[in-house]
Amino acid sequence: MLFACPMICHDLSVRPKVADGGDDRFRMVDALGCASLKTSVLEQEIFTYDDAKPGRVVRGTVVGVQDFGLFIKLSETIKALCPLSHLTDVSRSKISTKFEVGSRIKVRILETVAARKRITVTHKKTLLTSKLPIVTCATDATSGMKAHGYVSGIESYGVFVSFYNGMKGIARLADLGLAEDQTPTDAFELHQVVKVKIIGPDSSKSSRLKLSLDAESFTKTAGKDGDEAEEGGDLEGVELGTVLPARMGNMLPTLGATLDVMVTTPEGKEIRALLDVNHLSDHPVAAEVLRSALVPKADLGLVVVLEMRDNPSVPLRVSRKVSLVTAAEATPKDLAGLKAGTTHAAHVASVSDAGCFVRFLGRLTGLAPVPQLADTFVTDPRQHFAVGQSVKAHVLDVDEARSRAVLTLKASVVGSDGAGLLRSLFADTERAAELAAEAEANSNPPDWSLTLAVGAVLEGTVHEVKEYGVLVNLDCHADVVGFVAAHHTGDVEVKAGLKVRARVLDASKKDGIVDLSFRKDLIAAGEVVAATDGKKSKVGTQTK
Repeated sequence: MLFACPMICHDLSVRPKVADGGDDRFRMVDALGCASLKTSVLEQEIFTYDDAKPGRVVRGTVVGVQDFGLFIKLSETIKALCPLSHLTDVSRSKISTKFEVGSRIKVRILETVAARKRITVTHKKTLLTSKLPIVTCATDATSGMKAHGYVSGIESYGVFVSFYNGMKGIARLADLGLAEDQTPTDAFELHQVVKVKIIGPDSSKSSRLKLSLDAESFTKTAGKDGDEAEEGGDLEGVELGTVLPARMGNMLPTLGATLDVMVTTPEGKEIRALLDVNHLSDHPVAAEVLRSALVPKADLGLVVVLEMRDNPSVPLRVSRKVSLVTAAEATPKDLAGLKAGTTHAAHVASVSDAGCFVRFLGRLTGLAPVPQLADTFVTDPRQHFAVGQSVKAHVLDVDEARSRAVLTLKASVVGSDGAGLLRSLFADTERAAELAAEAEANSNPPDWSLTLAVGAVLEGTVHEVKEYGVLVNLDCHADVVGFVAAHHTGDVEVKAGLKVRARVLDASKKDGIVDLSFRKDLIAAGEVVAATDGKKSKVGTQTK
């Protein structure tokens, strides 16, 4: 029996919700439970610390803004902390003014320590929207599985990555995919979101995972996503400096620094290639804007071959930078082509205390020492240059015996290219707007009024089973996620890959989620069933 006290009944049009957060709210002797009709209680997602499962996405209200992060109220008695480093994908030194006390915010739970009444959450967009498996313990991880995490430590021998519930892993130096002259600090930064491939348990510490952050490990299976990638033997007419048309692959990988693209050879064959995100544009802002607008199979225009790789499945690394594409024919490929007194378009391969290592085509690299970086005094090269940055480099000296070249990046020598950066910014942001418009025009919005209406019966496939419920891929729309709470699984033996039928209990258009039930009594009840083809049918009609 449930008892709803009149003093806590604010809206009689809603059904009571049991507040099961304490032993005093349900009396076994009287079989009497205490329920509430308060709107604030009905809207709660978290009642106890046991409800705050790591990996769960919840909504809360900002109740405090501090220099170190946000305090978020998840229920009347439970609050969480979102650290400053977890407010955005990009690291910030202070909190954005958009986060105000009283504002509603969606977060994903990182860790819950019930004994200390402590919950830590993240608002990083990549983690919040990730559909990859959640890793909370060693049993969640299987060899070859891909997952999202964030960089929690950088050492000379590797990068530490944290997941959920305190679970961690390490990607050692050989598994980072770095260039010969790069260090982990050149390629990664603390709190950066990364996509990793799990190799297995770490031999030095069984509770830690061994990971790979090498982009090659994500693209070794040719044709897996529907693209027929040609092998390296079909690279006729392709060499360093060759300019080729390119497009995105059939899927958008979420690995932070690299995109998987398809280029067309002079023979008309499509070849898989890697394109670093910082090589999408000469302007770093335009590169990020363009990246956010990319869709599968999007036309990327022309790219230039930067590197011929020893990988038959992904034999090329390319760049979309206009400065490199237009100067491809004149850019040197080897030390013999690098002459003192000449100026070339290039990009920054790495930055160290010694200066900037500047790369042309292939592995041809020269050093611009600190005194040659600018016309003004430079104390820290990292404050002036970043990996992937477009530059013009003037060759001061070439030592063929030692295979070394000394360069200068001084504007007084190489000239300023501010106009080129502006052209790149305008052209690529305009292209991003075009891609966004095309995606919206080609989108297939869900039919919330019929197919996904409350009461409809849908078919789908179980994607993942968690302690708190079941995630379902719906047949009627790929972009809508079905969720079945644990108490609505009925007598169905749920497992990943199982074909199921379920009734829609509730739908959230904003989040693209429908609440479902596997209970047979609910599926059989009602008068109208919405089939996957969007047509009405009577109860008992089998959906196709």
